[in-house]
Amino acid sequence: MKLVVNGNDMEFDGRTLGELVDSLDIKRSSVISEVNGEIVYRDSFDSTELCNDYKIEIVRFVGGG
Repeated sequence: MKLVVNGNDMEFDGRTLGELVDSLDIKRSSVISEVNGEIVYRDSFDSTELCNDYKIEIVRFVGGG
């Protein structure tokens, strides 16, 4: 399916937001996500099914000082 992830077009063969995050090699504990303008909490990543043309934002938390 075709998705827009952080403003970039992307082809994705999975079904869920959890699979997408895992495929991008991102630690789930360090992100928050939004699907079509709705915040999705980490405990719902695996049950959030994606469809063609969904718009996803994935924001990583970065520590530092």
